[in-house]
Amino acid sequence: MFVTRELAGRLAFPVLAVVVAGTLLFEQMNGGYRSDTSAYTYGLAVPVILFGCIQILIDVIGYYREAGTREDSDVPPLQWRRPLALLASVIVFIAVLEPLGYILSLAAFLVFAFWLLDIRRVIPVLTITTGTIAFIHIVFVLWLETPLPKGLLEGVF
Repeated sequence: MFVTRELAGRLAFPVLAVVVAGTLLFEQMNGGYRSDTSAYTYGLAVPVILFGCIQILIDVIGYYREAGTREDSDVPPLQWRRPLALLASVIVFIAVLEPLGYILSLAAFLVFAFWLLDIRRVIPVLTITTGTIAFIHIVFVLWLETPLPKGLLEGVF
C-alpha cells in the first residue's frame, strides 16, 4: 500500500487514540485501577476504541476514493494488508504491555507503525519514539504519579 504523508497524518491521531484507550481497557480488565472508577474507564475506552477504528477505516477509504477521482493520481487501489497489520499491531501492543512494560512495548509498536507507514529514516523514527516515551513517562509517571507497567525493566525504573 502506498502511504503518503497526508494519509499518515490522517491516521496518527485515531491510531494513538485506539492505543491509549485499548491500554486503559486492558489495565482495567486486569484490575489495574480502583473499582470505583471502572465505569469511567469502560465508558471512555470502549467508545474511543470503536470510533477510533471506524475513523481509521473512514480515513483510509476516503483517502483512496479521493485519490481515485483525480486524473493525475499515482495512488494505487486500496490494499487492506497494511491497515489490518496496523490494527493487529495495536492488539499485540496491548497484549504485551504488561509482560514487556510500556517502554519496550511502545517503542516496538511505534517503530513497527512507522515501518508500516513507510517512514524508515532511522533518526526521525528514533527521535519521535524516544520523545513520545519520554513525554508519557514525564506526564503519567512523574507528574500524575500513575503507575505504568514496567515489565522487564522492573528494577530500572
